[in-house]
Amino acid sequence: MKASVNWIKEFVKVEADAQAVADRLTRAGLEIEGLHAQGMGLEKVVTATLLKVDKHPQADRLTLCEVRTGAQVHQIVCGAKNHKAGDKVALALPGARLPNGMEIQETVIRKVKSGGMLCSEKELGFAAESEGILILPPETPEGVPLAEALGLDDTILEVNVTPNRGDCLSMRGLAREVAAAFDAPVGAVPPLTGDKREGPLQQGFSFEEKIRVQLQAPDLCPRYTCRLVRGVRVGPSPRWAQRRLEACGIRAINNVVDATNYVMLETGQPLHAFDLRQIRQGRLEIRRAQAGESIVTLDGKPRLLQAGDLVIADAERILALAGVMGGA
Repeated sequence: MKASVNWIKEFVKVEADAQAVADRLTRAGLEIEGLHAQGMGLEKVVTATLLKVDKHPQADRLTLCEVRTGAQVHQIVCGAKNHKAGDKVALALPGARLPNGMEIQETVIRKVKSGGMLCSEKELGFAAESEGILILPPETPEGVPLAEALGLDDTILEVNVTPNRGDCLSMRGLAREVAAAFDAPVGAVPPLTGDKREGPLQQGFSFEEKIRVQLQAPDLCPRYTCRLVRGVRVGPSPRWAQRRLEACGIRAINNVVDATNYVMLETGQPLHAFDLRQIRQGRLEIRRAQAGESIVTLDGKPRLLQAGDLVIADAERILALAGVMGGA
């Protein structure tokens, strides 16, 4: 699994650097297969302001941009379509070697000189896939190293967790190991207090009127909890949350899915969000799969289940393979 050293340190206060943390975890019996400093490959990538975006004189699908990095103005040929004058962007200067291995050189594209490259999130190693170049927040300072502007001072550990150490499959779990290794206290997690608001969503509202939970396989799942969240507007997660998930190997999807994955990475507890409107007859069943049942999971793959697999279902169909993956 991939683990963020900064995230771990939110639960245990140690001054040790990432290498020292990795060494102590190795002595504790966890295999650290690698360390990746987030800023690596970004040494010659700086923030910039797009001053001008014109059509390339020799190519309809390219643009010719004037880009300012403080006192200097650069001419850049770009193939993206999502940028405009005034945008803050990430400029890879000649000599840069990006995280994906691409080397940036001053070049000539369709008879026009280009002094670098405007980068996408994929090229910068921030995302597995991306469209267009990275557009930075408008308040981003100009002409500073991108890693500095984005606060990319974290190190990602590649941890090989053995089957007997499921307690380490989370940031809090690894924080406990770090605390033990450095003889440091683990920070307390503040308890959830619930929503104290008074109003029509709270007064006279019964959870059981909306959804009923039937635990039919207590030997496989002794306890199942759920909570109804109303007034949700699905949209993109904050950029900091997206980057933290991506750094730990989880593709950001939307604020609802990302919240469940974030909690899973932090606590080690798998969870899933269901659309109440899509739950047939308002019933959730935690049960064993029957022979011949199948599900199309979130990755779009149909999966034939084995009799006895633990699933979450409504009154008519399987919604999720419990603790593994939700349905599409």
